[in-house]
Amino acid sequence: GPEDLYTMVVPPVDVAALRRDLGDLRLVDEADRQVPYVLERDADVARVELGIQTTRPRQARPQTSAYRLTVPGAAPGAEGIRLSSLRLRFAERFFQRTAVALVPRAAAPLGADQVAASVISVALRDRTPEEAWTELALGIVAASELILEIENGDNAPLTLQQAQGVAAVPRVT
Repeated sequence: GPEDLYTMVVPPVDVAALRRDLGDLRLVDEADRQVPYVLERDADVARVELGIQTTRPRQARPQTSAYRLTVPGAAPGAEGIRLSSLRLRFAERFFQRTAVALVPRAAAPLGADQVAASVISVALRDRTPEEAWTELALGIVAASELILEIENGDNAPLTLQQAQGVAAVPRVT
């Protein structure tokens, strides 16, 4: 039939599998012929559920909870997706905690001696009763995994129930 234009947003799990420059993205028609397209980088935002695993904080810091957050479908050590923030859901209410988000180097092993390529330190503030999520701004961080450390001080540790990454995603036309 006649040619039409179609637009789609590339899902974050697919972006995580692509090269950083998206140069390996290909569109093909029914006959397996490559179709030309226009790529708009960071044209939209999407939320991706992150895997959560408890881990040990750096240097086994006392009164600190640590979680390994992983992008599903991303290969370990891969560049991952471009995250602008984390959305966190905790079981407990709290006033304020200091949190550190660590972006591991590709070659660094995870664990107590975690080496970070970048560190983002922020104050977590509790949500209002009407809100379900606590937001942690990251700037723009390319990652397939993050280590989240929360300083508990004299308080009981927080239980991280759910984590989402907010990712910039491209649009293809």
